[in-house]
Amino acid sequence: MKPRCWAEFEMTAHFGMRSLTVDDVSEAYVGWLNDPQTTRYMPCVAKSGPVTIESQRDYVRWILDSEDACIMGLFRDSRLVGTSGAQRLGADSEFATIGVLIGSADDRGRGLGTAFVWGVTELLHSQLAMREVRATIAATNPASVAVFRKAGYSECGEVDGVITVRSVEGQRVEAARVGIRGWRSFRA
Repeated sequence: MKPRCWAEFEMTAHFGMRSLTVDDVSEAYVGWLNDPQTTRYMPCVAKSGPVTIESQRDYVRWILDSEDACIMGLFRDSRLVGTSGAQRLGADSEFATIGVLIGSADDRGRGLGTAFVWGVTELLHSQLAMREVRATIAATNPASVAVFRKAGYSECGEVDGVITVRSVEGQRVEAARVGIRGWRSFRA
């Protein structure tokens, strides 16, 4: 069975990261996924058509049942502000892949994306022993490229307008560099 990981940290407020559950799927969360501005760099969401609460709950269930994927939520107090999916978590994987979404435009541009990328990457390296973590980002999304760079990722190539970035164990940045104080992670 896949281990469950979670973490708590402080920035300008108290934040927590944990595995998402079907109960976390809300109207607000589904609203993000149906907002063309929010998902403009997420072609898989745009192609799938409108997302409903039930279809997103089915998706979260599918991930929770998967042996090589997980989905994390970023919470400010008890309010979901972002999600991150991680794939290729099996023991035979050369690297894991992640994607991150900060849902509300009001929560973007405040360092939460950088902290979330850093936190998910830290959990994958330290708690799940992933040696390398990668993400693919549309070259037309410079804000996301900057988030991953600030979280310690380096570019390793661009093909057809998609940039691949990676974080290698042992080359991580300190939590304070991304505005995190009081980091604590757990594994159950």
